[in-house]
Amino acid sequence: MSEYQRLITQIQDLQKKAEAAREGERLAAIATINSLVGVFALQPADIKFSSTRRASAKPSHANSGKKVAMKYADSHGHGWSGRGKQPRWLTDEVSKGAALESFRI
Repeated sequence: MSEYQRLITQIQDLQKKAEAAREGERLAAIATINSLVGVFALQPADIKFSSTRRASAKPSHANSGKKVAMKYADSHGHGWSGRGKQPRWLTDEVSKGAALESFRI
């Protein structure tokens, strides 16, 4: 086996080990969070998530690494930076008669 092939095999093995370690730590984090939710009677609105999608290892476009501050939010933890298409939760609220500015942070 060539040096290059040996290194590729090592990289693949390390990637598998890293993913297994990540999953183990993820499960431990979930257990800790669930415990704290019970202790403090936390509700979904108490928790703020930055995104509902996992971050990609490879940026899909040039600005993907830059954080943009939220400009609009509701009491359920939804947020929108004001960039891109207006999210469904906000579109629904505005169509029900709520003023867009009432969600401004």
